[in-house]
Amino acid sequence: MAFESITDNKIKELLACRKQLTNPNAKSRMKDGHEQVNYKVKALDELGHEFEVYKRQNKREGM
Repeated sequence: MAFESITDNKIKELLACRKQLTNPNAKSRMKDGHEQVNYKVKALDELGHEFEVYKRQNKREGM
């Protein structure tokens, strides 16, 4: 697997592009004291980059 160097401009492009969830009904699960949901996202531009978004909520007492 090849890795590319990501510039600040490339990061700005990736942040700005329109995206769509491909698994909007992802299930949440408990993992090491937090609740986690993993979403898959696809860019709606001609390059079609794919991303993963991890939503976490701490469930430990006192947090």
